[in-house]
Amino acid sequence: MHASSLLSVLLVVAFEGEAPLESKLLATIPDEISLTSAPVPQPDGSSKPDVVHPVFSTDGARVAYVAWKGAKSFPVIDSTVSSAGYDYAGAPVFSPNGTSVGFRVGNRLTKSTERWWVHSDSGLSKPTDWMGEIAALPQGGFTYWTQPGAKIGDDGAYRRSDMRLVIGSHTGGKFEDAETAFPPRVSADGSIVATVAMKAGRWFPLKVGKKEQLLGKGVGLVQGVAISRDGKRVAYEGLAADESPNPTELTFTVYVDDAPIRSGFDAAGCAVFSPDGKTVGYKVRRGEKLGVATTADPQPKAWYEFVCSPVWSGDGRRMAYVAAEGSSVERELATQWLGEDYARGGSWFVVVPGVEPGSKHQHVRGLCLSHDGAHVAYAARNDDRWSIVVDGDAGDETYDFAGPPVFSRDGSTVAFGVRKERELCWIVRDVPSR
Repeated sequence: MHASSLLSVLLVVAFEGEAPLESKLLATIPDEISLTSAPVPQPDGSSKPDVVHPVFSTDGARVAYVAWKGAKSFPVIDSTVSSAGYDYAGAPVFSPNGTSVGFRVGNRLTKSTERWWVHSDSGLSKPTDWMGEIAALPQGGFTYWTQPGAKIGDDGAYRRSDMRLVIGSHTGGKFEDAETAFPPRVSADGSIVATVAMKAGRWFPLKVGKKEQLLGKGVGLVQGVAISRDGKRVAYEGLAADESPNPTELTFTVYVDDAPIRSGFDAAGCAVFSPDGKTVGYKVRRGEKLGVATTADPQPKAWYEFVCSPVWSGDGRRMAYVAAEGSSVERELATQWLGEDYARGGSWFVVVPGVEPGSKHQHVRGLCLSHDGAHVAYAARNDDRWSIVVDGDAGDETYDFAGPPVFSRDGSTVAFGVRKERELCWIVRDVPSR
């Protein structure tokens, strides 16, 4: 799904909770359900099945995933399979502390109408005629866009009508359109939500605290909003109002606090705040090459055929990112969040500025730095098997799937969820000191 790369970024944080970090079996996938759907039509006319991966809470206490029985999708939380199946069920979203989890689910009612809910471990939300991707709130509940009265046209697309942002039990005012392919962003304490909305034909970052606030004067198109942990600063990808929104010629730039970054690049995007909110890292493109820059150091130190959005250490002193050579992605998507889902092929590796690039793999995801930046971990795929690489060491064990790793606060252990055939496990590994 389109939000998967963004979700990985949100999950890559140093675990600082009180729950014990210990290896354990979390759940076994029941024999009567499948992790692979029936073939689904693709935009290029082909068909291929959806294949889902489990999502683990960052404290290692819980796991959730979507499974199939025939044509229906079933949310599964820990060892409990939902009694109700749906025509669509999105990937599970855990709250930051792992105590709650929800799925975006929907059913087709008629040729022109659908019904959507958040299916969570506390029950179903109020139904709505359509909803966008969901984000979990630290205080409980979820935030997402809805479109009351939504209707599907003969072409299979939703007809435009007013959008409303739901935050927990509160529903906000009307907007002409909104960014719904990605979940709203939430500050660390849950007091601020940031997203994107259209008003009077122009796109704005929308910041919601005690009230809804459109930021800036509006531009031709906005996407990829980012928010600092304290909720005080907002960054986003913007397309100037006088630029033609031609899908083959999109040249977004990064705006930080409504000021565009002008550094001579062809495009920029995927902004990520440092933990203290003082610095923003982002992707840039010059010609066919991509790099990573920051507001403190606006010129990339190296250029590659593809890069992923940067990741910060907990203390904000170190940054790293995933790069690829030989990977292909449409140029207009290269600096957008969507590009991180669509980039295919090539050799993938981790780049830590000032350090030689790491070993190469068929794919890399879930990059994580320890709080002090001294250690690096990530999930790597080779020959359709996954491993967790810690400071360059992949260990001896491989898995059917491995989720994003998380370090303990002191960096002495790294933990991650895996699938071993039909067993879903939490693994804890000691990290050798350097």
